[in-house]
Parts: sequence; C-alpha cells; structure tokens
Amino acid sequence: MSAGASPRPACAVYTTALGSGWSAEGVGVKVVPAGLVPGTDIVALRVEPKEKTASVSLIASEPFTVPDGTVLKLRIYGGRLHGTVARLALSPTTGFATARPATLNAPVDEWVPFTVPVADLLPGGAPIRRIDLEIATEAVPNAYRFFVDDVAFVAP
Repeated sequence: MSAGASPRPACAVYTTALGSGWSAEGVGVKVVPAGLVPGTDIVALRVEPKEKTASVSLIASEPFTVPDGTVLKLRIYGGRLHGTVARLALSPTTGFATARPATLNAPVDEWVPFTVPVADLLPGGAPIRRIDLEIATEAVPNAYRFFVDDVAFVAP
C-alpha cells in the first residue's frame, strides 16, 4: 500500500520517523519521535511513562480502510527492570479506543516482534484512524521507558 499523491496515511506508520499522514501523542508519557535505543545505533519511537496511567497514540490524518486479512506489525523494545506490557487497540475516530483487544509483552531490554490481525483489533472492517498502546501498569508496576519501531499495516 502506498500513500501516493493523496492525503491517505501511509501504511508504514513508523520506521525511523512517523510515516506520511501520521502524528504521535501521549498521555502521561514523554514521546520522543526519534530516540536512540541504548547500546545500539537504532532510532525508534521512545516512550517514557511519567504517570501511572500512560499511553501513546499514533493518529492518522484521515480515516482509511485496509483489505481483509491485513495485519498490524510492530516491534517493542521492553523497558529495563520489568519489561513492558502494553494493550494495543485501534479506533475508527481520533478518540481514545475503549476496548483493548490485544496485550503485548516485551521482556527487559529485548526487541519483540508482534503481528496482530486488524480484524481482531477493529472488527467489522471499520475505518482506522488511531492506534493506541496503553501501559498495563497492573502487570508492570514500575513502567520504564520503552521503544516502538517498524509499525506498519501489511496486506496479504
């Protein structure tokens, strides 16, 4: 899938920078769009939780649909001490998604790839407008900085 000349958000949401048509925001976190992963030369989206209820969202400039069978792929580098447990959701609006259908667990200072069917995150083929990653603070009591990279919608 390609953004082309239209304002449609790119299916490559984040690699070393936000893709065309995407923005990032956080609640209770500091979001660094191009943070260096410790001990490497990898640049990724750095998320530093500052409050117990913390989340980062990637928001598309306009709603878009994906073909049946499309998956959302991403990698998370778990925070030191306890790793990172995050709940992943998609929303058809710019509002925070209320349901959290997928839980992603990344161990301490380790990259973990995740592949989640879009149909599991947003049933019914609704348009996508927002990706939410909410820190599961009840699972990880002391959430520490973590990194997100290679976020993309991949069609079959």
